[in-house]
Amino acid sequence: PLAPKIAATAVASGIPEAQAGAKVSDALRSPMQTTTASYTKTTTAVVTQLQSAGYKVRTKNYWKKGDPYQGVNVALTSQSGQKFELQFHTAQSMAVKNEIHLDYERFRTSNDPSLRKTLWDDMVGKADAISVPPGILAIPELRVQTLD
Repeated sequence: PLAPKIAATAVASGIPEAQAGAKVSDALRSPMQTTTASYTKTTTAVVTQLQSAGYKVRTKNYWKKGDPYQGVNVALTSQSGQKFELQFHTAQSMAVKNEIHLDYERFRTSNDPSLRKTLWDDMVGKADAISVPPGILAIPELRVQTLD
């Protein structure tokens, strides 16, 4: 949900929500799905093409085990300043992302440590079962989210 992200960004930045919306890099986003075998080559080629076209690119690679999200997210800024995000997935990573989405929202909004730990462990268990595309861990900005 976009509205809570904008509100949180406004509070964290001390700016009006109207300005905070421009700071949210994934307000406009799109998934791209490819096969596990071609995932690394396709992701690298698309990112390279966008860089060549003049987009500022920030890559976040979440394929390391132990993270509830398995994919590469690319935050892009056009030459005119428009921000958007591409999310690269395999069929399996997209299916798990969709399957755990409600649990992720509950995790994000809960203040109950026991519930958060249970949700986290369940999400990570499902994500760790996803086949990791060959060569993907070499893509820069390898990240792992943590429970805290």
